[in-house]
Amino acid sequence: MQIEIKNLNKSFGDHHVLRNISLTIENSHALVIVGPSGGGKTTLLRLIAGLEPFDSGYLNVNGHVLDTEEEHLRQYRKHVGMVFQAYNLFPHLTALENITLPLQKVHGQEPEVARETAMRLLERFQLEPHVHKKPAQLSGGQQQRIALSRAIAIAPEFLILDEPTSALDPEFTAEVLDMIEELREEDKHLILVTHEMGFARHVSDYVLFIDEGIIIESGPPKVVFENPQHDKVKKFFDRVLKY
Repeated sequence: MQIEIKNLNKSFGDHHVLRNISLTIENSHALVIVGPSGGGKTTLLRLIAGLEPFDSGYLNVNGHVLDTEEEHLRQYRKHVGMVFQAYNLFPHLTALENITLPLQKVHGQEPEVARETAMRLLERFQLEPHVHKKPAQLSGGQQQRIALSRAIAIAPEFLILDEPTSALDPEFTAEVLDMIEELREEDKHLILVTHEMGFARHVSDYVLFIDEGIIIESGPPKVVFENPQHDKVKKFFDRVLKY
C-alpha cells in the first residue's frame, strides 16, 4: 500500500481539523493511526476512504489521485472496504443480506455469485448459525464480524477500520481483534484507527501519531512506541500504557 499526501487541509466550519499534512508511505501492509481524541485521526481516515472531500492539498492512495468531485469519490470507494465503530449494518436485513446487497447493487454481481461469496465468509468466521438473523438479534461482536465480512467480500485494495472495537465489551473486542489479526497475517492491507495500543503496536508496520490536526510523529511501531522523540507523544504513551 502506497500513500502520498501533500499539504492536506480539512476544515468543518471555522474548525481547522487537518493542517497542511504531508506524508509519504511506501509498501505498508498495516498503517495504524493513534493519538488523543479530537486530534484529527478519524478525519484523516475518512479523507483516505473517500468519504469526505478535502479542502486543499494532494492525496494519492495506491495510484488513485483523489479529487473533491463526489462521482470520482464514489467510484474510488468501490475499491475500499470500510468498517466503522457503529457497525453500519442495515437493521431490516439479515446477516446474509447485509453482505449480498452491496455485492449486487454496487458491484453488479449476480445474486447466486453474491450469495456464494457471503456464505463462504460467514462460514469462515463462524457466523453460519446467524445467517438469517437481523442485527438486533446479534451480539456486538457478531455484528462487527459481519461488517468485516461485508468489507472483505468486495475484494478491496485495502480495509479501513475506524475504532472497530470501541463499542464492544472485552470478550467481543477479542473476537474482532483476532479476526483483524488473521486478515493481517494474510497480507490484507489495513488502515486502522484504534485506542487499543497493545494491538496497534502488535499489528502495525507503520504508525502515525496525530494531534491538533498535524502529524506529530511517524515511523515503524518499534520507534514510535518504544522510542518516541516528541514530548507530547512520550506523555501520551506514558499515560495510556501505564496500566
